[in-house]
Amino acid sequence: METRRLHQFIVIVDSASMTRAAQLLHVAQPALSQSIAILERDMNQQLLTRRHVGVVPTAAGWSLYRYAKDIVRLEETARQQVQEGYESPQETVTFGVAPFSITPAFMVRLVAEIKRQYPRITLRIVEALSVVHSQAVKLGQLDVALIYHPGPVKGVKLQTVLHDRLCFVAPRDDAAFIGAADTESSTGLDATALNATGLNITTLGHSRQQSHSQNAAATKPRGVRWADIADRDLILPRSTHTLRALVEQAYSVNMSIPQVSLELEHTAPLPEAVSRGIGDTILPSHVAQAVFDSEKFAIMPLREPSVEVRFALATSAEATHSRGTEVVAQVLRDTISDQEIRDNGF
Repeated sequence: METRRLHQFIVIVDSASMTRAAQLLHVAQPALSQSIAILERDMNQQLLTRRHVGVVPTAAGWSLYRYAKDIVRLEETARQQVQEGYESPQETVTFGVAPFSITPAFMVRLVAEIKRQYPRITLRIVEALSVVHSQAVKLGQLDVALIYHPGPVKGVKLQTVLHDRLCFVAPRDDAAFIGAADTESSTGLDATALNATGLNITTLGHSRQQSHSQNAAATKPRGVRWADIADRDLILPRSTHTLRALVEQAYSVNMSIPQVSLELEHTAPLPEAVSRGIGDTILPSHVAQAVFDSEKFAIMPLREPSVEVRFALATSAEATHSRGTEVVAQVLRDTISDQEIRDNGF
């Protein structure tokens, strides 16, 4: 099967540079340029636009890129499955993780479980991308991704795997102004505040309300109103992130906009940034509890309105999935639905 030129084209698009692609493919750049010229002639379309620095695909080039990824993947899969069998796939699966979605500890657990069950799979984890993760799945740059549910996306299959609520995080010695230490009887909480405080998590169709003793229930934190944090500086992901959109929508209910002091793409620097007073942050409860030390930071449910967050497993609705993609997606579903994960967050 001759797919050499398609493979070369994929490498050029991924590296955005003819020079870099030639180095990765171990071919001379003139030979690579000639190969692409032949491909453009066969397609009767210009596939790449040459710029002062690098190259970018044309509209026709992006279309070919998606098909080429499928063709090359199918060829690799066919060879591997014929030669080595269906039950133990050997391939690289590109797994996208939306920033501010899962913690490093859960990531390590996921990789370990995949290696245990499918030792010949290589997992390539991608967090930061130039496009949103759902579009990267659609374009074939990612095989599977765990993302904040963005709503319907044409060409992308989304399966909700977790529900959560947004929480406000601030240093404990700076949270008193919101009344974070105040408590009230649970019978005095409205339904919205109760749902946010009790954190009703639904995983793969199974609901579980966290249980508390009667005494603990009588002293639940009131939570924080969005109006109370209207003037607080915030550390949030960039504007294209679904979490940022949810925060902005909640602020708009109170006729305000979030005051963003810093945009981050990773959760690792968050505790240090918040502790140094750069800003507070807003996260899903399970992420906040995993990232922040509860002795040093106040993690408070947000109310009025209480905002639900859904996490989804994203795969292409159009491309043929490799066996490796299928098993990685299944391991991810199983790992998230594990009782320990539901109890302790991920």
